[in-house]
Amino acid sequence: MDRRSVLVLVAFAAIAVGYLVVRDPVAAAGAVRQGSLVLFDSVAFVFQSLVTFVRHLFEG
Repeated sequence: MDRRSVLVLVAFAAIAVGYLVVRDPVAAAGAVRQGSLVLFDSVAFVFQSLVTFVRHLFEG
């Protein structure tokens, strides 16, 4: 992806978040909380997969 398309996607995301915060701040907070949980679970899954891979690699 080139820089212009990334900027357009970020701008649309910022507009959507701003709209959500202005229209319904409680739902926006819930969406942020849910997004942070998904991000944390994803990072934990990747770390667990990496540990499993390293264990099998050096297991013998």
